[in-house]
Amino acid sequence: LTYRTPELLSRPWFKEVDVSKYLAYFIASINHDTSISNVIDPHEKIKALLREHRGL
Repeated sequence: LTYRTPELLSRPWFKEVDVSKYLAYFIASINHDTSISNVIDPHEKIKALLREHRGL
């Protein structure tokens, strides 16, 4: 939903990701009056992504 310039899209370090799932978790947590800490704490997700990227 955000415009990205062709220059940005051509950069090797740019990775487009879909965060709609996490936005939905965030909204659902607020609607159910529950903690959002598991949604906003990215440590385990980052570790898993790095393991996948490194082929471990």
